[in-house]
Amino acid sequence: MASTSPTADTGGHITGFGSKPYRSYVLSVLLFIYILNFVDRGLLAVVGPVLKPVLGVSDTVWGLLTGAGFAVVYTLIGIPVSRIAEVRHRVWIMTICVAIWSVMTALCGLAREIVIGGTVIGLFWVILACRIGVAVGEAGCTPPATSLISDYYPASKRSTALGYYAMGVTLGTVLANLVGGPVA
Repeated sequence: MASTSPTADTGGHITGFGSKPYRSYVLSVLLFIYILNFVDRGLLAVVGPVLKPVLGVSDTVWGLLTGAGFAVVYTLIGIPVSRIAEVRHRVWIMTICVAIWSVMTALCGLAREIVIGGTVIGLFWVILACRIGVAVGEAGCTPPATSLISDYYPASKRSTALGYYAMGVTLGTVLANLVGGPVA
C-alpha cells in the first residue's frame, strides 16, 4: 500500500522531500531548537560577572565552566550521536536530547551545594555537572538536524536551508544578550 504522507518514512529516514509548507515547518522547528541551544550557552556568559563572585571562582575556573568543560563534552558526545542518527530515528534522538538539555538547564538554575555522606559538594561542582549534562543534550541536536535538513531539501535548495538553520547561532547569541543583560 502506498504511503499517503508527504514523504515515506523508513526508520526515521525520509525517502522523499515532502511538501514545501511541511519542509518549512520542519526547518522552523529545527531553527527554533538551535536558537534555544545558543540562548542557553550565551546566558551563562552574560550572567558571569554576577555569578563569579557568588561561586568564588577565578576567571580560569569560570572559563572551565563556560568553555572547556562544556565544549569537550559537547564535541565528544556529538560524534557518537552522529553515528546513532545514521541508523536510528533522528526525531526521537533530538526529542530525548532536548529533554536532557532542558532538565539539566533547569537543574543549573536550581543548583545548590549538596551534602553526601557528610561530604559537601560545592556549588561550582554541581553547576559543572549540570553544564556537562546540558552539553550532552545539546550535542544531540545538530547532527540529526543537519541530517533531517539534508533529507527534506533537494540538493538545489539544501545550502539555503542549512543557511537558515545556521542563523540559529547568531539569533540565539543575540537573544541571550538581550534577555541575559536585564536579568544580570
